[in-house]
Amino acid sequence: MKYKCDYCGEEFYRSPNQVKRKHKFCSRECSITYRKEHHYGISRTGATSLARRKLKNIVALKKMFGDING
Repeated sequence: MKYKCDYCGEEFYRSPNQVKRKHKFCSRECSITYRKEHHYGISRTGATSLARRKLKNIVALKKMFGDING
């Protein structure tokens, strides 16, 4: 079937069983860019790395200023 990319507008062909979601994209790049611009959240990998960075920041602050909770 012929579809139109929801991000760039390019027409592309996919079989119906390959297109199951509400939005249709011609490439992974269009999908990722669209989702970033429309705040679809963070992927699991992104969430994990974000959590690690936040934890590192907390640990660094505790080393600098001590544990203020006790």
